Amino acid sequence: MVYLRLLALGVALSCFCLAGCSPAKKEVKKSNPNNDQVHDHDHDDAHDHDHNDDAADGKLGPMGPNGGHQIDFKSDQMNAEWVHYNDNDTIRLVILDATGKSNRRIKADSVSIRRTKGSGPEFALVAEEPDDNGAAEKYMLDDKDLAIAMVLGVTVEVKMDGKTYSGKIPPHEPHSH
Repeated sequence: MVYLRLLALGVALSCFCLAGCSPAKKEVKKSNPNNDQVHDHDHDDAHDHDHNDDAADGKLGPMGPNGGHQIDFKSDQMNAEWVHYNDNDTIRLVILDATGKSNRRIKADSVSIRRTKGSGPEFALVAEEPDDNGAAEKYMLDDKDLAIAMVLGVTVEVKMDGKTYSGKIPPHEPHSH
């Protein structure tokens, strides 16, 4: 009787262990019919990303030159890229040129992120390493509430020279780059 219980326990533990196991890394390879930026690398986060889809389709934008996802401001002046890291709550917004290929320094009146749904405070990002005129290419905020809001979907706004540039980051599964 004791052997039967031990055998049943051993089988149950084996099944539990096997059911909980998943590959640590998942390789992502996408076809590239339009010669868009190819995204081919391993993620530590075991889920697929479709980096060539538009945010308007409910998916994250293409990868940017700094390893994050691009935000289309639908502007001939600039776009942006956002980066979030697994080991902290820092959100970094990098200003890009209109092509989305190079960083661009700007002197922003404000850089903010607000929730797309629900209510709550607007998050104000601060310039990282601004020059003597206050221009910077990176803006950041280390805030747990912002990190949570990013996953639920947000609108990013950059105000500069009396104009507002905005783009959306759709709801998505948490990950980092």
